Amino acid sequence: MRTQKTNAAQNQINPELNDSISQSQMRNAQQQHQEWEAKKAALAVISKALQAANPHLKAGQDCVTAAKNIRIELKKAFPQIKFSVTTSKFAGGNSVRVGWTDGVTVEGVDQIANKYKGGSFDGSDDLYTYKDSAWMEAFGSAKYISTSRECSPAFITET
Repeated sequence: MRTQKTNAAQNQINPELNDSISQSQMRNAQQQHQEWEAKKAALAVISKALQAANPHLKAGQDCVTAAKNIRIELKKAFPQIKFSVTTSKFAGGNSVRVGWTDGVTVEGVDQIANKYKGGSFDGSDDLYTYKDSAWMEAFGSAKYISTSRECSPAFITET
């Protein structure tokens, strides 16, 4: 309580200090907003260029579009393998799950699927960090992406 009274008294004595702090904070906020707008505009330009360079992919920013594009890219890269690409929406975000049997390794599929991953979760801080990407702006993203390869008994005996 005493600290609040002291701060209130200081604010009444030196109102110019309050004005200069407010103006400084306002300038910083305006500068951050301008930087954000410039970054957003640059992402939009690059996104349009990516869409023009990849007409076989669907344009969009949501998880369903990301799943469709992952399916398109996987079919193009690995035509002999059948993939299951499913989406899920939940209160904390959304996810795409990619599954297949035999064939290509998880690393090969991850190279394609992870382009659509919207960020990462840090369990030690209990924090999800989003990432900005022109690719995701152009072709969609999902908060979580998981890949899972099954090996058939025939495949296991061959290798």
